[in-house]
Amino acid sequence: MADTQEAYNKKKMSLNEALGLIRSGDAIFSGLGAAEPQELVRNVHTIKERGVRGCDLTTCLPFGDCEYITNPAYADTVMSSGWFYTAAQRASAKAGGPQISHVPERLHTAVTRRMQAVREDKRRMVLFAACSPMDAHGYLSLSLSAAYERELINEGALVIVEVNPKLPRTFGDAAVHISEIDALVEVDYPAPAIPEVPFTENDRKIAEFIAERIEDGSTIQLGIGGIPNALASGLKDKKHLGIHTEMLTDNMVDLVECGVIDNSMKTLYRHKMVSAFAMGTAKLYNYINDNPSVLMMSASWVNDPHIVGQNYKMQSINTAI
Repeated sequence: MADTQEAYNKKKMSLNEALGLIRSGDAIFSGLGAAEPQELVRNVHTIKERGVRGCDLTTCLPFGDCEYITNPAYADTVMSSGWFYTAAQRASAKAGGPQISHVPERLHTAVTRRMQAVREDKRRMVLFAACSPMDAHGYLSLSLSAAYERELINEGALVIVEVNPKLPRTFGDAAVHISEIDALVEVDYPAPAIPEVPFTENDRKIAEFIAERIEDGSTIQLGIGGIPNALASGLKDKKHLGIHTEMLTDNMVDLVECGVIDNSMKTLYRHKMVSAFAMGTAKLYNYINDNPSVLMMSASWVNDPHIVGQNYKMQSINTAI
């Protein structure tokens, strides 16, 4: 413990010191969704003051209306490159902002494709991530997402993390040792939350049709929105369901607590819920905190159709427009 604590202390920096590690031309990646390190991304535009130019920041589901997204004055410093086109990015693009780039991707191949392009351009990769605190063995947790963060670490990216005691500790590909981190900034803010979406009577009727087709023992994937939330309510008479999903949500916790989900008939990781990332409310974050029955795994594995197809009675339910 003494050695790992010493390593931790040596890598602890102020926010400005950590951002001072960014060089011109760096290809920066940020943690997905609720795993976005908020202080780093909110202040990344300030690297312009140091003369840094030609960087981009690749994200998926950025949470905030950050300056680098909304202000075209920083286009020559940090381009916003998104795999999922959020409201803030759409608004900036609509206003004619030159700092927005959107490339839709399949999450299971997105980071591989992006890393290949960065390598071909001979650019340095940088990961901004959010972690829960270090344990006695020197491990921190990537907490709410392992979708692509672990692969960037394995690929040798410069790793800068925020350490936040309010983030849940999760397992699987989320484990990261202090020796794999180049710099850390201690922060303290609530885990980003999204409210549960209420469902309508139409959502409930659609969910009833879907629920009729889900057999006991199925492994399911649920998206986000009114229909998935209604479906979770409609599945409460099912038995022995399992979870293998891109996104872990509040409604899955409800199904665990009422005994519907026990993961007992899964093909892959029986008795465990598998997800690439989690977004929800404190209910979800409290449930997954320090819970070894929940695994955060890389999306290159979770979302791979070959892997998904191995699950027993796999059922995927999403909302379309």
